[in-house]
Amino acid sequence: MQWLWPTFIQCELDHLRERLNNHPTHFDPAKKLPSGVSPNIAIALADEYGGGNCLLPVDLAVICRLKDDIGGEDLVRFVDVEFAHSAEAAFNTLGIDRITSDNIWLVFTKMLPLL
Repeated sequence: MQWLWPTFIQCELDHLRERLNNHPTHFDPAKKLPSGVSPNIAIALADEYGGGNCLLPVDLAVICRLKDDIGGEDLVRFVDVEFAHSAEAAFNTLGIDRITSDNIWLVFTKMLPLL
């Protein structure tokens, strides 16, 4: 099902990002970059770790226009919005909190008759 697999992959990517950004690195006094703290803490407290804000200001309106010019949200959709809502509603009736590699085929077989 074209809704199920991208949903599973995105969930796994979100979980990985959360884990890596919040996991403290091993303390190493020889490192030039912060160690012994999570990346999120190092960024939030950059001044305390000898860092600085090197981000460049970006006009979000320009970004939105550029994104719309090349196809907008439809570029990252695998199914149309209506089907995505139906699939999500069907998934929500299953009583399963999260799609995992252990349960994805069970989810698929239970969702198929509902769609």
